[in-house]
Amino acid sequence: MPDPRVHQTIGQRFDVEFTRYEDPLRRCRRWVTWICGLTCLTVLALFIALGNRRIFESRPVVDAHRSFENQCSLCHQTRFHLVSSVVKPTRRFAEACGGCHVQSMDDHPRRGLPFYRTPFAEAPDAGVKDCSSCHKEHRGRRSLSEIGDAQCTTCHRDLTAARVGRVDSPHVHPRISSFAAHPELALRRAAAVGARHSAHRVAIHDGQRWYDRSGLRFSHRFHLASEGVPIPTNHPDYRPGRKLKKLTCTDCHRADAAGAYMLPIAFEQHCRSCHQLDVYRPITLIGGQHRPLPHQQSDILLGVIQQRLLESSGLRFPQLLEAPADNSARKIEGDLKVELAKVPFDSDIKLRCRRCHEISPREGRVSWRVNPPAVPVRWLHHSRFRHDAHLSLSCGDCHYLDPKGESGSAVADSDSASDILLPSIDTCKKCHVADAGVLGGSSARSRCVSCHKYHSPHHAAVRVNRLRPAERLQLD
Repeated sequence: MPDPRVHQTIGQRFDVEFTRYEDPLRRCRRWVTWICGLTCLTVLALFIALGNRRIFESRPVVDAHRSFENQCSLCHQTRFHLVSSVVKPTRRFAEACGGCHVQSMDDHPRRGLPFYRTPFAEAPDAGVKDCSSCHKEHRGRRSLSEIGDAQCTTCHRDLTAARVGRVDSPHVHPRISSFAAHPELALRRAAAVGARHSAHRVAIHDGQRWYDRSGLRFSHRFHLASEGVPIPTNHPDYRPGRKLKKLTCTDCHRADAAGAYMLPIAFEQHCRSCHQLDVYRPITLIGGQHRPLPHQQSDILLGVIQQRLLESSGLRFPQLLEAPADNSARKIEGDLKVELAKVPFDSDIKLRCRRCHEISPREGRVSWRVNPPAVPVRWLHHSRFRHDAHLSLSCGDCHYLDPKGESGSAVADSDSASDILLPSIDTCKKCHVADAGVLGGSSARSRCVSCHKYHSPHHAAVRVNRLRPAERLQLD
């Protein structure tokens, strides 16, 4: 017989009425669940009543869309668009975006699109079909144009296999898988590029290297000499005993208002103070006033010289035209020809122009003319760059004569304006690396969209300044 002090029955060991008594911990957990659920529903109803739709967003929209952040229907025109697009592709987002953003050939050309494997490629319109394929909203980004490299390398890692656009295009390298594998810039390659490449509009390739085709004559070695350059006595920086001025890059190269690109060199702003064009004293020193010749074409210079010779004689062109056709008018005209013959127009003045410009013969009153310089406003037409984002670097860190960085390759060693002083792609890769762990985690971004615009039109002409030397085209 079991000992009741040790062995008890089930009824003695367990309270069969325990279900009637609720566990305090379970009761607390149930109340917390109900309170949290009702609180969430209350907050959701409150947001809906106030017309605020932010609670439905996974992440904030981009800054440009903040003004209509609560108007979800402007973009989400159908319910469950992402789910329905898998079953049957539509153009709902493309149509919604088109209400504000007009699709143009400059932004989304109709050839070479990365959507060739999607059902959209079979549509009669070969343009971009669904904007959300690349531009992902609700990712917490500042701009929708900051897309990942995967959207680009899907095709550009092998354009031959992708069969997108013209595989033999002279503008696009057929295989670029990452920035680390980015080829050398066209103007820094030893080999020539296609005949239709935009590099031919700003430079000439002689079979070994590229040369600037601006038509100017300039020496960085002379102007950046360590001891300085000589300045005239009427220069603003001239002082007794100080006949030299040391120049730096920023004395001539200034960024535009946006801080992105360098403004073209202007004679009146950067050169006039030293190169004053005071050739012949009877026409540059009139009435005790110093009046240098203007920086104009040769035929305009001849007219200015004639006008000044008449002023020195007390007459002007209107007075000469109103004078009677007698011997006095003929005498003035004869004296003008005599004085004009004394002006060294075809010798000293022509020689002054040839110091910086190329001269070519011409027919007419003037036997020579200055070839208008062709100075590019943008050198790398298919990329974009900002100088203000690189202020921590000096000019010599990126601009040099020899891309290999050998001795004597600095900008100050360049003797010819035909030298191209653009950086090599290897210089960019020193800071812009794919692995953020390199350089102690302080590396710069290396996304495709950081330097390239989506499928920029290669047929567009490179903007080149072809104005007279006194003028320069300003940047947009």
